[in-house]
Amino acid sequence: MVRAITGRDLRKIKKIHEEFYLNEFTLPNFKKHFINSFAITDPKGSIISIGGIRPILEVVAVTDKNKSTRDRVNALNEMLVISAHIAKHDNFDEFHCFVQDEVWLNQLKKKGFVETKGKSLVFKI
Repeated sequence: MVRAITGRDLRKIKKIHEEFYLNEFTLPNFKKHFINSFAITDPKGSIISIGGIRPILEVVAVTDKNKSTRDRVNALNEMLVISAHIAKHDNFDEFHCFVQDEVWLNQLKKKGFVETKGKSLVFKI
């Protein structure tokens, strides 16, 4: 069975999170910043799993590596300020980037980016 999450589910959701996921991630508010959220239940109505679709912001940058390091760092600084402003305006509190270049990764870490817990995966639909 699939149904919407209700206020009555909150205690059970919190219990499941504390028992199995407390050290992995913070329990999200499934009503805030989610496109939709839902509960999967057994035939008796007991929750098996809860989930939801939450949009994440991703910053995509295409940088001319022929430009000087100073120019690229200045452009990065400006890009981060503008991206943060846009994200805050739309009520987001974080944005992601997916990096393959180690030099770029280190530069982003210097700017305050942190690695996520777990591995990033994508599912094509």
